[in-house]
Amino acid sequence: MSGGSGSSIFLFAPGFLCALILALSPLAAQAQDAGFQGGAMTLAQGEDVTFPIVTDNQSPADFHTRCTLEGGDGPAMLTFDAERYIPLSEPQVGQRITLGAHEQRLYELSGTIEPGQVDAYISFAFAGAPEALCLPGMDCGKAAKGASSVKVACTSR
Repeated sequence: MSGGSGSSIFLFAPGFLCALILALSPLAAQAQDAGFQGGAMTLAQGEDVTFPIVTDNQSPADFHTRCTLEGGDGPAMLTFDAERYIPLSEPQVGQRITLGAHEQRLYELSGTIEPGQVDAYISFAFAGAPEALCLPGMDCGKAAKGASSVKVACTSR
């Protein structure tokens, strides 16, 4: 008799898993893509650009975008910021990005937008030039001058 009760548990488990998958499938179908306009802007030192992200605020949304950062006439440092964006790729929120003169960098951002009442966005701030390394005894007057501007362009993928 004990062999029969073990087989009924075995038969019950696949049926239970199928029912669970069917019950959860509407939740997976609710996932949507976040709306994103994108744009391009040239930033001077101390300026930032913010790109709003539109969602229904009821459920999490998938977010994908492509951002190109282009250095100007000298080294530059940008800081990435976001609200309600959970990154699954680089850059991370708060990350500082250093660019060399005329260097171009492409980021394929991918993540999730949290549901909530506050507007979601991603943002890049031009924080200035990275500090030059200057050791005692070095001629630091010839250190590279920081960029006067940088370009930031983000488009939906």
